[in-house]
Amino acid sequence: DSFYIADTYDDELAKVRQERVRLENTLADFRASVDCEMIQVVGRILSMNGDITVTTTDGKMISQLESMVQLEKVQETSDFIRFQLVEDGIMRQVRQELAQVREEEEKHKHGIRVKLTSVIADYGPRLHGVLERLAFLDVLLAKAKFAVEIDGMKPQLCEDSIIRITEGRHPLVEEEVTQGGHDYTPLCLEVSSGVTLITGPNMGGKTASLKTIGLLTAMAQYGLLVPARSMDFRPRK
Repeated sequence: DSFYIADTYDDELAKVRQERVRLENTLADFRASVDCEMIQVVGRILSMNGDITVTTTDGKMISQLESMVQLEKVQETSDFIRFQLVEDGIMRQVRQELAQVREEEEKHKHGIRVKLTSVIADYGPRLHGVLERLAFLDVLLAKAKFAVEIDGMKPQLCEDSIIRITEGRHPLVEEEVTQGGHDYTPLCLEVSSGVTLITGPNMGGKTASLKTIGLLTAMAQYGLLVPARSMDFRPRK
């Protein structure tokens, strides 16, 4: 629940929360006292589920656990015995009260959210407008930050059906190559209408070239600066 209502907003909610905390602390204190006794008796504490399992060969520990009134044997096999924490009448009453208080707290929170929603609803269109402007600003800042990171430049639009790239770089490939201690060679090419054939030996850069062309073209289409010294292209649908 990411929407938190502070205690200072509603006095009744604050009182309910204080009661909830008091009851939770009571249960926590009871559990802590049992764990403390467990450590003194067997050197272990109960699990998160309030139980403890011991092997049937550990007769001494079994006897010690059987002597604790807060525990009861709930499962026994040829290999292990499991004991479960048993809450007395007072603790059961506390747990029931806690469930009721938590339900009451949720009702208070729901009522407050309904009230706030009715107040804010009148400002809905204005808030949506502000949100759209913030989102637009966020995109611009992200584009600017990314452009600085890749040393990007603004591609030039042209009417001819070509893609002309000078010293284009694929940021991920460049990073991988340089981290491996090698020199990265930028891509220079011009692709025009018709069929273009790229040939070369295995591991010669054909696939990397195609990825670079595709990436830079997509970035330019989305209005991003591209990692190249220059780029000319015609936008496509």
